Parts: sequence; C-alpha cells; structure tokens
Amino acid sequence: MIDKETLIAKLMDLAEGRETPETWRSWWDEHEPELETLLNRGEFLKLKPCRHDFQWVPMLTSQKGAIAILEKSGTVFETSKIYQEQYLAELDAIHSDLLPQYLERAKQDGQSYLLEHAERIEGKLF
Repeated sequence: MIDKETLIAKLMDLAEGRETPETWRSWWDEHEPELETLLNRGEFLKLKPCRHDFQWVPMLTSQKGAIAILEKSGTVFETSKIYQEQYLAELDAIHSDLLPQYLERAKQDGQSYLLEHAERIEGKLF
C-alpha cells in the first residue's frame, strides 16, 4: 500500500524531471487503484497520464497534476522544464518528417494554405 510520504516523493520526482515516460507509466499502472482511493477525483484525473501518440504529452499533463498536489500540500520543490523541452523536440521532429509531405501536397493541389503552413513549420513566415 502506498502512503502519502511515498506519493509525495514520487510526485517530487515527476515535478523535478527525474521520471521518464516509461518509469512514470509503469509506476502509475502498478499503483493506479491505490491512487484512486488516496487522491480526490480531481487530483487523480490531473495526475493520470493520458494516452497519446506523443511520448512527452502525458509527462507534461501528469507533471502539472503533480505540481498542483505538491503546492497544495506545501511541499517545497523545483519544477523542471525537461518535459516541455522534450515535447518541443518531439514536435519539431514530427514536423520535420511531415514537411516534405506538406510541400509536395501543396504544390500538387495548388492550395496556398498548405504551402503557407509548410513554410510556417520551416520558419519562413515568422
């Protein structure tokens, strides 16, 4: 059975960027039933990692939930930006992979909005 002290330590690991998507998901899956009784419904849902195609989105959402719980408990911690940075890197990689497809489709279809979107991704319109 997980206690409040163990939970706070784990939430600090999450808030301070010491978890990975794999370790967080594994820990969550192992302790979800206990957490559902230990936390109120709102805290539980904010902390629960969402199912997402991106690897780092669930970390960001769970980190926000952890921060709210830690702040409410008066726990001192330092928020890490590592999950946000990893998410942005993941997003950039996906956009880089999609860029040639956007450009080709825009050229073929003659649709200026697709070409503009592709150029925005490439950084030309900012």
